[in-house]
Amino acid sequence: MKPPVETVRLSDRSKDILTKLKRSTGIQTWNVLSRMAFNLSVRDKSVPPPATEGERPSIEMTWKIFAGEHADVIAALLKLRFERDRQSGFNGSVEECLKRHIFRGLGSLDAATNVKNQGSLSRVFSGLPTRAS
Repeated sequence: MKPPVETVRLSDRSKDILTKLKRSTGIQTWNVLSRMAFNLSVRDKSVPPPATEGERPSIEMTWKIFAGEHADVIAALLKLRFERDRQSGFNGSVEECLKRHIFRGLGSLDAATNVKNQGSLSRVFSGLPTRAS
């Protein structure tokens, strides 16, 4: 399957959150955390808000690095979500849709202040309350 975007570009703000999450969870790769953030965001039925205008990309990774071995599944999920968001008034590109979902997901992970390790991160995904470790 052809990748929906060639390069995933994330802002300085995303990089700051990713750096914090790497320290707190022990997950050392931006692509895994970005993939988790995307998956967390698409669970929310609302269209993610736009990123702040003028933010320059600070992180770039190829689609293959971002999506990993699940590239076809993530591409299909992104395409479905892009169409759903367009029906809800979003008029940006597939790349912008992906970037918004990753940023919203990172914000959700960052807001879960008790995310201290991989176990508490998994509770965020399951909907269970996190607890300090």
